[in-house]
Amino acid sequence: MSTAELSGHTDSVVAVAFNAAGSLLATGSLDSTVRVWRVSDGTCVQTLEGPGDGVEWLCWHPKGDVVLAGSEDFTMWMWLAQSGQCMQVFSGHSGPVTAGAFTPDGKHVVSVGGENDCSLRVWNPKTGDCTLHLSGHPFHEEGLTCLGIHGDGHVVITGAQDGSVRVTNIQNSRVVGSLVGHEDSVEAAGFSSHLGLAATAGIDGKLIIWDTGSFSERGVCQHPEVGRAYVAFGPLLPQLLEKRACFAL
Repeated sequence: MSTAELSGHTDSVVAVAFNAAGSLLATGSLDSTVRVWRVSDGTCVQTLEGPGDGVEWLCWHPKGDVVLAGSEDFTMWMWLAQSGQCMQVFSGHSGPVTAGAFTPDGKHVVSVGGENDCSLRVWNPKTGDCTLHLSGHPFHEEGLTCLGIHGDGHVVITGAQDGSVRVTNIQNSRVVGSLVGHEDSVEAAGFSSHLGLAATAGIDGKLIIWDTGSFSERGVCQHPEVGRAYVAFGPLLPQLLEKRACFAL
């Protein structure tokens, strides 16, 4: 195992992700760029430009070397990683695009907006058209911070600055669950790929496990320290990683 330092960004790096093959790494920065690195030797193969403000997050297409990133300038950008060609610009949010992802089949893009936007949008990545816009009651009433997409591609879990959590069916625009338990901003959310569970983590120090059938709490882990939180379910075993804790469910 070796270590390489990847130099090139001129401001804080806020997002990193490997492509599906593990051969490329994308990094997003507050310098408004995304850089693509070859994992084998640490070479920067492309600098992806376009956003007019800092990058908030990035992700890869589940089946190809396509990078999607959201920006503080209210837009999302999609590029071919190898060539640097801009494939699409998504415009419509009225606030920072704080989280987003491809659906598991790669046929749709889902994004959420932060302060002054408070909405969820679904997009056609080929045309850039917004096919669903959801905001207002019974959805979130404050800026959204995170999202997770179920493996079936039909259901999304979202968190917001006021601690609210919503589960939404994006096929019929229906909010199917309002999950109450956090006392401060929810910073991460996701579904288990093999169990009927979801998880959310917030800056209140709470990691909450939810039953997706009844939308009730299955367990709560309270950390003594508060701060930025992340959650990830293990791909093979019923385990959950959150911040610095890993435990079996």
